[in-house]
Amino acid sequence: MPPLAGLKASREALSSLETRIGEQYIEQKGDPLVGTIEPSMFVGRHQPLTMPTDARPYVYEIINNLIAVHAEVDSICGPSSSRYVRDICETVCEEVSRLAATPLSRTAAFRARLDCALLRLACSEHLTRKAESYLIEALAGLPPLDNEEDKKRMDNLIQGFKKRMELQLACLNCNVETI
Repeated sequence: MPPLAGLKASREALSSLETRIGEQYIEQKGDPLVGTIEPSMFVGRHQPLTMPTDARPYVYEIINNLIAVHAEVDSICGPSSSRYVRDICETVCEEVSRLAATPLSRTAAFRARLDCALLRLACSEHLTRKAESYLIEALAGLPPLDNEEDKKRMDNLIQGFKKRMELQLACLNCNVETI
């Protein structure tokens, strides 16, 4: 076998191995994260009749788990870790979209819209077109914010989230490779 053919075969084998390892890693880290969304979405401090004052706990859980995945992969792969986070974000957005049912009340719709907006904000650097389309799909099933009070409340909650979560958002979105 000529040296260049051997080198090409080695590269292809390494590339294939890297792909398999990446897929297994995404499955190992992504599946448990996605599996916790549904039970966590309906547990916690939300009350169906009161307007939310913060995101539901599952939003924070998703963000913290994504940060852990990002840190773990970044320590090994450096900036290329973003592709793994992107794939897991896509799976998370798909699950959130699947679970986004047409809410029965104004407060439930507001809460669902807030959760989607905060996930979109937190994952903004890692959203693929497909992930973005899942979030758009989830939001399309929700009634729009139809009064100024709700719009202002939503904006205030998002701004408060950005302030409180500044460090976490920076951790999640650091070392993002250029696509």
